[in-house]
Amino acid sequence: SYFSDEALHRLAYDARVESMESRAEREEEMKVRGLEACMDMVEADGYPPGSELWYMAAQLFRDDACWHQFFLDDRHTAESRLRFIQVHCNWLRRGAAPSATAHRNQPVC
Repeated sequence: SYFSDEALHRLAYDARVESMESRAEREEEMKVRGLEACMDMVEADGYPPGSELWYMAAQLFRDDACWHQFFLDDRHTAESRLRFIQVHCNWLRRGAAPSATAHRNQPVC
């Protein structure tokens, strides 16, 4: 009947909307956890909240690609993480996007 078809259509639509909303919520939660993990690493390296480097990292990690790269790539030492933040912030200040390996090849200013 028309009413049961309409009800099924509405239920399917509601389920799709709910699924999209829950996916967006999961993605946002993952982003927040990743960002927090990156900032925890910065703090563990000796840069407390409010320090210049902490603010540099916070600004840099607004970009999903940057915190993904920082967290997932080869940032195994405090020195490599410091270099990543400094080089990428220098590029950001110039309005340019660094390559994935820029921090390995560029002098820190």
